[in-house]
Amino acid sequence: VRIHVFFVLYILAECIRALTPDHAGLLFVVPLLLALFGLVLLHEYGHCLACRRVGGEADEILMWPLGGLASCTPPHRWLAHFWTTAGGPLVNVALLLPLAGAAWWVTGDLGAVVFNPFNPGPVVGMISAGGNVEKFFRVFVWALHYSNMVLLAFNVLVPMYPMDGGRLLQAVLWRKMGYRDSMRVSCVVGLGAAGVLAVFSIVFEQLTLLAIGLLGGIVCYAELQR
Repeated sequence: VRIHVFFVLYILAECIRALTPDHAGLLFVVPLLLALFGLVLLHEYGHCLACRRVGGEADEILMWPLGGLASCTPPHRWLAHFWTTAGGPLVNVALLLPLAGAAWWVTGDLGAVVFNPFNPGPVVGMISAGGNVEKFFRVFVWALHYSNMVLLAFNVLVPMYPMDGGRLLQAVLWRKMGYRDSMRVSCVVGLGAAGVLAVFSIVFEQLTLLAIGLLGGIVCYAELQR
């Protein structure tokens, strides 16, 4: 596992921003970042272990500001690629119920388990009460549940490279139309998804989503040319 220098700078920037007025503070931001780092790492390990399970090679995980990148080389078969890709989301699926139960246990409120992921503000206010140690623990457990849901939904539902949704789409199409045509179709779909994501990020002023949309567009275009 390697950590990119930009990832370290990103963590430092988020911690500094948390200390500025009108922001959540370190007692909220630090447990959220720890939860996100741990879940992304487990997600990438899922890809690596699944790849090795189907006879491929997986030698490195790179953690960087936009998530994690597992260097996986599965056998050149659609099913091997499908399971290598699915290995990551399956980790999040396995954690869904345990983390939801843990969030309910530490908050005592079902509203901390089922809520609008685009507007977690009301939940944040509810879990931010109490002493520092209690608050840190409660926020950390809730952040694990929240981050796990977002990672699963975002990775699977966005059909765009390098997200898992784009790779799963390509693997399924590969079975029906062959590798070359499946790559072309999935890259075109991915370019469309990148455009939609970019527009969404601009409308709702989400800089991170804009960066992911731009990255996805570049990767899909490069794969299409290849």
